[in-house]
Amino acid sequence: MALWILNRPAELCDLTELKVAEILSLLSDDWVIRWGFYYQDNAGQSREGDFLVLGPQGGLLVLEVKAGGLSYFHRTGKWTTNDSDHPLYQLDAEWKSVLTTTNRHQGQRPPLFVSKALALPHVEIAPNISHYHDIPRDLILSLPELRQFELVWARRFNRNRILLDRRSREIFFDTFGKEAAPKAIRHFVDESDRALMRHTERNYDLLDQLAENRQFMFRGGTGSGKTWLAFEQACRWAEQGPEGSSVLFLCYNLALTDFLQELVHKAQSRHRPAKGKVTVLSWEGLAQMLFKRAGLPYEVPEAPEQRLEFYTRTLPELMAQVVAEKWSPPEYDALVVDEAQDHDTRMDSFPDNWEGPGWWGVYWKLLKEGPSSRIALFYDPAQRPVFRNLDAFDESAIYRALRANPVRVALKKTVRYSKPILRYLRSLKTPATSSLVDSLLYDAALPEGPEVEIHRAARNKIPSQVAAIVEAWIAGGYCRPEEILILSQHGRAEKSALAGCAQIAGYPVVDFLQRQRGCLNFTSANRAKGLDALGVILVDFPPFQEIGEDGLQISFFMGASRARQFLVVVNQKE
Repeated sequence: MALWILNRPAELCDLTELKVAEILSLLSDDWVIRWGFYYQDNAGQSREGDFLVLGPQGGLLVLEVKAGGLSYFHRTGKWTTNDSDHPLYQLDAEWKSVLTTTNRHQGQRPPLFVSKALALPHVEIAPNISHYHDIPRDLILSLPELRQFELVWARRFNRNRILLDRRSREIFFDTFGKEAAPKAIRHFVDESDRALMRHTERNYDLLDQLAENRQFMFRGGTGSGKTWLAFEQACRWAEQGPEGSSVLFLCYNLALTDFLQELVHKAQSRHRPAKGKVTVLSWEGLAQMLFKRAGLPYEVPEAPEQRLEFYTRTLPELMAQVVAEKWSPPEYDALVVDEAQDHDTRMDSFPDNWEGPGWWGVYWKLLKEGPSSRIALFYDPAQRPVFRNLDAFDESAIYRALRANPVRVALKKTVRYSKPILRYLRSLKTPATSSLVDSLLYDAALPEGPEVEIHRAARNKIPSQVAAIVEAWIAGGYCRPEEILILSQHGRAEKSALAGCAQIAGYPVVDFLQRQRGCLNFTSANRAKGLDALGVILVDFPPFQEIGEDGLQISFFMGASRARQFLVVVNQKE
């Protein structure tokens, strides 16, 4: 793999630069890449450029990265760049500065030929056009050229009158590589860092407009961005007040809770929130905390019927008693609840004069101002699991209990998916999934992507089929192992066709809760609610059109809806 000189931590760069870096990292170790370098612009100001790429036989490419495409407004003369200036002005300034520096240090060595290009990794441009938005086509590397970088390099540097000499590489190391030891790097950031980068690039105008309100109820379907809005709102509320505020961020799903806890931990290292604190707990984690404070043992029965009774009746009742008897005093300034539809609003045997509804009365007792506190809920009644009592969640009951004029917001925009995945999800409409599908609204701004693949294999052939998909994605530079989520119909791994597969395509397979860099993630479709992944492989399900059970249709849909850009369904032959 290529050798790197990093001028700043990769997690502080933007996602567009990261995409280019990960493509370039597939080059062999004869290549040296500097990510971030300083140059003097035309006004003599010191500025930072993106990439310098040093070839195996010499030759240096100045590569400036631009997000999205490029457009130009003829009436104003402004471009869609950060400073509205012509993108070639910055590129030319970088190129001239690098050329001047390398020429000054040439000495008796052969010259280091310096070329330049704009990288547009989010667009594909026909190679046979002469210009793109008035920019010469040969100055642009779009996504196909980046993926065939060595071929493009050969065409660019093997022209007449360009003489490459390996000795000229010394000039780079005496200038832009001075006092730096290039090192091999393939994975620049982990998935939680990457998620934070996506988060910081999102637009939160909606929260800006609602900033003067204390209470919100956000209702939105799959892919509407509820979790990211919840995370952003939690951080904003934590930063309120002279010394910040204490925010309780509640979830139900264990995998989502674990991911959000990691996200909050990583955000703290970047001083977000700048003050205050966000505490992420699952509903069960909250129960364990309350039991510990009350000195009660937390013992989950092993028998299935007793476990059901414990979670649906015993545990909520004991949590209510703990807060009613003030074993856990109010300590939080604000409450944010994601997947709020999983938190029951109805219980039959809570203490007398219980101020609910249902479980929510426990939450009010933990807030300094009770149901008048700052409270934000994010929910979708259609995503409440079918094995839970569907009548035990009533959003209107929560609305009536809130005391600060809560604002109800409907999130209508689908923001997670590529267009092909959205089309596929909308094709999965049955009476059972209709409320889920109807919430998916088409948006022309969604990115293009590969079509959803459907395969069918015998149970004993599924591991090899999945391995081929994983190999193709990783070898093609589309996904890293940790960006792939394998979702099964079954809640227990030993029931899956992948049972016993410690590795797939040479990559370790781990449960999502034990995720780590370089490993494929595995869990059930039901346990993945609230999560998403760049690539999802759905296994162990029969073809959707052959599924008659409502709950299994919903589980299939929920699993498929976790994919952002790549989705493959491997159906099992009977």
